[in-house]
Amino acid sequence: MDSDFRKQYEALNAALYPTHPYGTQTTIGTIEHLQNPSITEIKKYFGQYYVPNNVALCLSGDLDYDATIRLIDKYFGTLPTKPVPAFNAPVEKPLSAPLVREVVGPQAENVMLGFRLPGKATRDGVRLRMLDKILTNGQAGLIDLDLNQQQKVLQATSFTDLNTDYSTHVIYGNPRQGQKLDEVKSLLLAELAKVKAGNFPDWLIPAIINNDKLERTKSYESNEARASAMYEAFIQRVDWKDYLQQQETFASITKEEIVKFANDNYGENYVTVYKRTGTDPNKVKVVKPAITPVPANRDAASTYYKQITAMQARRWSRCLLTIRRTFSRRPSSPACRCFIPGTPKTACSTCTTSWMWAPTTTRAGAWPPITCSTSGPVSTRRRSCSRSSTNWAARLA
Repeated sequence: MDSDFRKQYEALNAALYPTHPYGTQTTIGTIEHLQNPSITEIKKYFGQYYVPNNVALCLSGDLDYDATIRLIDKYFGTLPTKPVPAFNAPVEKPLSAPLVREVVGPQAENVMLGFRLPGKATRDGVRLRMLDKILTNGQAGLIDLDLNQQQKVLQATSFTDLNTDYSTHVIYGNPRQGQKLDEVKSLLLAELAKVKAGNFPDWLIPAIINNDKLERTKSYESNEARASAMYEAFIQRVDWKDYLQQQETFASITKEEIVKFANDNYGENYVTVYKRTGTDPNKVKVVKPAITPVPANRDAASTYYKQITAMQARRWSRCLLTIRRTFSRRPSSPACRCFIPGTPKTACSTCTTSWMWAPTTTRAGAWPPITCSTSGPVSTRRRSCSRSSTNWAARLA
């Protein structure tokens, strides 16, 4: 409640979405909600929406499918199905002129610009992701190169808030010492104007597509990322095949398409929120309720704890590596044989292979054993070699 960024972002959403819940209510509610929570309303809300026909169980990992299904049936199979209240999303009127809001707080000043755009599952939502990466991607975005690296502002960035009904594109900047917020705003809009004019290199979009594919491939090696992708598709209310199609759509976007999209959607239809440094006259403190001490019974144990501690740990079985089954042999030189591990799961999987050799001569001053390794993604492995200083010193002695 006392975060300046949170207050600023809430002011932005309230201006962009005057009738939609994105702007009419916040995630944790108001001070009044926190001070006077209604247990009756909380239970009513839970009973309406936390029902089997409105939930998805997304599982990823080395699962025993039959045992997993039995557990799901045991703990979730008896839950009663109920009709979920239909949600009819309000349709916001188009913004015909820029809106201005101000927020005051003790933290540093900044300016935030926000544009309202279509929902995430639409093609415009995918185009928005691309345009945002053209502006900032941490390396070669227009804002990265023109504003941050050239130090025209203290810091600037852009980010998206992609949702089902609408999406928000935010462009954000902090001024240098003595710099006016309006100057920062003008610099941010100038970078957006470059996109509308097509004034960015042709290689940028293909590079963004390749980087997006690489990051997604790496993330899908994680069970958490796989499960997250499934529940994200569920939240968007799209079929899994349509969710995957969004990735193909992203990879098919062209420069001409982005230029047209920018000109069609980025005009005078934005909200500016100035964050000023000062004391907020509307700041409200939450009254702390009385806390009843809870006696600590350290000798008591719950049934769940007893079940966990009573479980027997499974013994690990040995896995013996054999040259012919685990590795493939490749000739390297007449005096060297190289053994390579099997094919990795993905093109960006990391593989490290180490080996050591030493010269056959034992004369004083001979080179010490050399250890080499090949490491990194399969497509771009890096090789490094190092000599053992201890062995070298021993040979000199």
